[in-house]
Amino acid sequence: MIRVAGIEGDVRVTVHVGPNGKCDSAGVSKSSGNRQLDDAALRAARKARFAGSAFREGTHAIACDLTYRFTLLKPGVEVRVVEARLRQN
Repeated sequence: MIRVAGIEGDVRVTVHVGPNGKCDSAGVSKSSGNRQLDDAALRAARKARFAGSAFREGTHAIACDLTYRFTLLKPGVEVRVVEARLRQN
């Protein structure tokens, strides 16, 4: 539906990652202005798995901000994480 409607945009999602590298919670911190894109970004963030020393060493959740960019391409829609930042809790 998004591709047919010609919708593009960026969505910033704040993700809390547990020590197991899985998303404990996620929420839109900057909307694209389109609910479909926002919902798609949340689904992607919740399915993501995180690796690296920052996630393995702690025993508490780590917050990070991910910006998902939805861009129309032929024949479909490309989705990229264009920015990822860890935040101190």
